[in-house]
Amino acid sequence: MNVKLTIVASIVVLIIIGIFAVTNGLMGHNDDQDWKVLQRLGGSMDVRTTPGWFMKRFADEWKYPKIRRRYFSSDVSEGGAVDESIKVIFSDKGKATFSTMILYSTPYTRAGEAIKTEAGAKGLAEGEVARFHRLCRGNIEIADKQALARIKEIARIAGESITASTCVEKQSSFINQIRTAAMDDKTLKSYGIEIEDVALSDIVFDKETIKQFKKQQEAILLAKEAEANKIKFGMQELETVAEYKQKIAKEKGLADMEKMKQVTNAQRDKELAEIGAQKKVEVAIRAKLEKETVASAALSVAKIVKEEKLMVASMKLEVANIAAEEAEAVKLAMIAKAQGKKQAIELSGAITEIEQAMIDAGVRKVEVAAKSLSQIEVPNVMFINSGATGTGGATVDVMSNLINYRLLESTGILATSNVKTEDIAKRVVR
Repeated sequence: MNVKLTIVASIVVLIIIGIFAVTNGLMGHNDDQDWKVLQRLGGSMDVRTTPGWFMKRFADEWKYPKIRRRYFSSDVSEGGAVDESIKVIFSDKGKATFSTMILYSTPYTRAGEAIKTEAGAKGLAEGEVARFHRLCRGNIEIADKQALARIKEIARIAGESITASTCVEKQSSFINQIRTAAMDDKTLKSYGIEIEDVALSDIVFDKETIKQFKKQQEAILLAKEAEANKIKFGMQELETVAEYKQKIAKEKGLADMEKMKQVTNAQRDKELAEIGAQKKVEVAIRAKLEKETVASAALSVAKIVKEEKLMVASMKLEVANIAAEEAEAVKLAMIAKAQGKKQAIELSGAITEIEQAMIDAGVRKVEVAAKSLSQIEVPNVMFINSGATGTGGATVDVMSNLINYRLLESTGILATSNVKTEDIAKRVVR
């Protein structure tokens, strides 16, 4: 019975040991907020960042948080029992302690190439992850202290560039300077510590700094009062100057008004004189216009008389033209009548009145010529060329002809008889 119990107990113990060995050596587990560094039995290093179970194979492991929030404060509700606030000395020798919270990430994100699974292991990369693990050796408090040391140094440098009074009035400027420097710190980044935020939770100035600040405030207040008094005196001076200038301006204004009054009177007199002269000019112009109007009226009357005379002359001319046209018409009628009569005579063969008058005139001329010829004393003897030839015959004939021609020419018989006779003869023959 005892042997059986011993065997059963041994088996149970072995099972428990096996389960413990399996759960703690063969298998491993990782949470999402952490990442682990594994050191295999052969000495190779692996990194596990994904959550869940994995094949540990009895490797040693060290756990680190992916993101770390750490308070360095004098308040036990924020930090630990020990005062971890940071001291700073400003450029004006003022002193203060401030409490802060830093948020930083560990280099798990840069270990992406070294994430290991059961499919195979590549070993821990020689970089930020290896440097971080070698620095901390599984103790994250070492990373906290490294970050705190850098924050203290950054705060010391920031304090040297700002006065305590400025920090009192502009605390945001002080913490912003620390935050910017911490987020860009290359020393922390070389160990894989990435500062993501630095917050100022409290700042306490020592008594001497407070006194100094009060004195500075009093000095500033006095300076401001002095400045205010200066401004006040300046305003009073300006008011005095303004009153003086106002008085001067008033006197000057009165003088200017008197001057303007005199100028106005002179200007008025000048304008009245100009108006009088203008009136005289207007009267002269009006008289001139009246004369021009009378002359224009006379000219208009003359033009009207002229136009009337022209109209009368035009009427007379029209009457004369009408009379001329009537005479021309009468003439044309007479001519037409004469032409008709002429045609009638020509057709009947009778002698026209003109032809009859011309015949009568010719007869009268012959009668007058004959009468005159009968009264001319002529030689009783006349020598007439008988047509003989020889010496003296031609001479006698020429002289005879000349005497006869001269006689007939002097009486006008030869010329008249030849013209009228020929015309009458032609008329008669036709």
